[in-house]
Amino acid sequence: MLLTTGCSFVWGDELKGFDTSPTTHWPSTFTHLLSEHLDLPWENAGSCGASNHKIFRDLCQWFNGKEYSFSKRLRQNKIATPENVTHMVVLWSAWQRDEVPLAVHPHVEDEHNIQRFDNVTQYSPHRIGTIEYLDLHTRQVTSDYFHIHSDHRKVVMQNLPYWLAVQQMAKAHNIKIIQGCFHDVMWREVCKIMGDKEPLLEDYRKMVGDMIGQLDRPCRVGLGRYKTLHGCVLQSDPKEGLNLYPHGHPNEQTQVVYAEVLKNIFEECY
Repeated sequence: MLLTTGCSFVWGDELKGFDTSPTTHWPSTFTHLLSEHLDLPWENAGSCGASNHKIFRDLCQWFNGKEYSFSKRLRQNKIATPENVTHMVVLWSAWQRDEVPLAVHPHVEDEHNIQRFDNVTQYSPHRIGTIEYLDLHTRQVTSDYFHIHSDHRKVVMQNLPYWLAVQQMAKAHNIKIIQGCFHDVMWREVCKIMGDKEPLLEDYRKMVGDMIGQLDRPCRVGLGRYKTLHGCVLQSDPKEGLNLYPHGHPNEQTQVVYAEVLKNIFEECY
């Protein structure tokens, strides 16, 4: 069985049928298309807006025997377990994306059409400053706070151990795993960190480099190896029809190409 997880790029946001009830976009996702290449049943455990903290926590619980909280919407009769999953794809979300438990009334979630899990709100710090109802002073204070609190050096350092842990958990269960970035900007942020010549951060840069070096080749998609889902669009010929939808999510043809990319990685590395 194939299991994929990540943020909206895995879930398939903006694909045709993503906003119907029930959603009908699943056949267009790279998860479904990859499962056809591999001749396997599949489960897509991605959720829109998911931070890497949520992705990692869900995977830890899943490896310990708990079903995904969204397994009720399975398209398969078979439920994914560590015993029957043979292939896994984890596309990690933005380094800075974060989460916070909040007491929010269900009707507020319904009004804003936001699906939350476990009463935890997922959010992107760099987008908070664009909220229209914040006055200029509050917006500036918020921006300054996150500039320090969510510094790229900090969040990259905190996120890479997730990659290493999931790699080891998959190996322990003999699962063929691919891990990668959902977006090219994640690698650019790492390169910026590693290119910093501040001599007092030499040990920090070595630590980050060592963690990346401990990742197997198929667990470095987008980290100097292979194409990201977003990168498939950037590196394509316009005639190929690969595009991004208005909110930045890859279109149907991009899903087709990325499924091929992942199939080739599985064949090359396993």
